[in-house]
Amino acid sequence: MRLIGAITNGGQMEPSAVGCGCGAKMRSRVIMRRISSPHSIFSAMKTSEFNKLKGLLAGYFHQDWALDFASADDVLRTIRREVPPDDIRKACTEIEEVLAQRHGIRDPEAFLWEVLDCNYSPRHDGFTVAEWLGHVRGMLACP
Repeated sequence: MRLIGAITNGGQMEPSAVGCGCGAKMRSRVIMRRISSPHSIFSAMKTSEFNKLKGLLAGYFHQDWALDFASADDVLRTIRREVPPDDIRKACTEIEEVLAQRHGIRDPEAFLWEVLDCNYSPRHDGFTVAEWLGHVRGMLACP
């Protein structure tokens, strides 16, 4: 049984002990999700901004990614193998855009959760968000 977050009626995260009953080990690299609200610190960002990057990170780093993959790098290798090259190129361009704006992002981890819908915390593998995005760029063989 692992300690994960549960959402209360007020939309706040509270820890609760739950288990899936399947014997699977949830990894600490999976972050607790927060409900995005219209008053989020990122609500001013266009929802269409970073579409390709969000699609890849949200699609592969979903809430159960750690049950499907041995590591975050395994996820990135799978993305590189499965995603069409044009989509990879577009995501690479969007990584550059995020990195160019990184100094204006107050809470980079929240940016991953709320804007890119990514259920991975680079901190648990020793990266800052900017370092991890640079690592993603390298793993995806961005130009």
